[in-house]
Amino acid sequence: MTTDMEFHDILRKRAALLSHAEEEVIEETDLFVLLSIKTEKYGICAKYIREIVRREKITYIPNAPDRIAGLTNLRGEIISIIDLREVLNISGGKEADSSTEKAIIIIQWESHSVGLLVDQVIGISELPTSHIEEPLLTLDKIKGEHIAGEIRIDDDIYGLLDVKNVMGIKDDE
Repeated sequence: MTTDMEFHDILRKRAALLSHAEEEVIEETDLFVLLSIKTEKYGICAKYIREIVRREKITYIPNAPDRIAGLTNLRGEIISIIDLREVLNISGGKEADSSTEKAIIIIQWESHSVGLLVDQVIGISELPTSHIEEPLLTLDKIKGEHIAGEIRIDDDIYGLLDVKNVMGIKDDE
């Protein structure tokens, strides 16, 4: 039979053990939409994505910059479509391989909306934000301006697109 003193001693030891128990650390995560353009792989933080649609009819705009593929009417809303091949200087821009299924990712930055023309949406992945690495210093200048970081998933490296730069939004807007 244990005495009161022994019982309190046991309780103190248990309390000490419990106070040193490892607390579960909840790591901050983000959802990323993974996509491909030709053989290159990219990701966009899902918080900027309004929706993903199959390629709609894109109306060409005369004298528009090469990065602008045209306009599309999405349920009554006219959306500018940006060709990521042109933005990221990936060969085969406007003459894109017609065998590739295209998608349009509608992104939103504050009050600005545009569509990004991509070859394929690969999927969605939830990753800890601590796994985002700095972009490679060896990226060419054009890509470096539009890549905010990179993530590794299995054996693949995905460049994370800087949504604001891809949309062409200046800091004073």
